[in-house]
Amino acid sequence: MQALKESEKFIEQFYDNFCERKNEIRERSRVYTMASDAEIQVLIDSLTDENLVSNEITFPNGVWDKIQQHRQSRKADTD
Repeated sequence: MQALKESEKFIEQFYDNFCERKNEIRERSRVYTMASDAEIQVLIDSLTDENLVSNEITFPNGVWDKIQQHRQSRKADTD
């Protein structure tokens, strides 16, 4: 009977730890995604007419490359 109680206690602790860890991971992912979205928005906002005219095509291509790298980084972190 004692072994059964200890097993139940272990399972309850395991489940509690699992739920806590799952919530931590979910929160980290949410915070990372919000920061990532903000960074991407800053990059997109930098595509002003003035920057586009002064840098022609190299500037938007550079921003697009940064966005692609950021998305790859986000995917790698999410995986």
